[in-house]
Amino acid sequence: MNWVGRINCDGPSDKGPSRIFPSSNLDTAGLIHFFSQEFGFDAEETIAIMGAHTIGVLNRRNSGFDGPGGWTPNNFLLDNGYFNGLINQKWNQKRSKNGDLSNISDQFLWGKATSDLSSINIQFCSNIIDYSNI
Repeated sequence: MNWVGRINCDGPSDKGPSRIFPSSNLDTAGLIHFFSQEFGFDAEETIAIMGAHTIGVLNRRNSGFDGPGGWTPNNFLLDNGYFNGLINQKWNQKRSKNGDLSNISDQFLWGKATSDLSSINIQFCSNIIDYSNI
């Protein structure tokens, strides 16, 4: 199997510069503005990178957010599972306590009330629907 990755990465542990996460209180316009300012993304690129959560997992040591199972039931399948999980769900706020990790603050998350899927921000959920058909 051939692996394709960043051509500017000298080694597998190089993560690049540390970036801030968007506020959990952003609406869709604010989220798109954040990704435009931080990464130079347009709206379509922002939605595409958010959709990549379909195959991702969360690691407290990287972000302060914990979810080794990922955001979807099968995080090895690239589909619309992430966006489908955002729509018509009941969400509860949870706190991820990270006092045992250096330089990682506690994070406030929104998680599905009746699922083992990992947490996401409710504000993103409620506003991204308009962009999910791009």
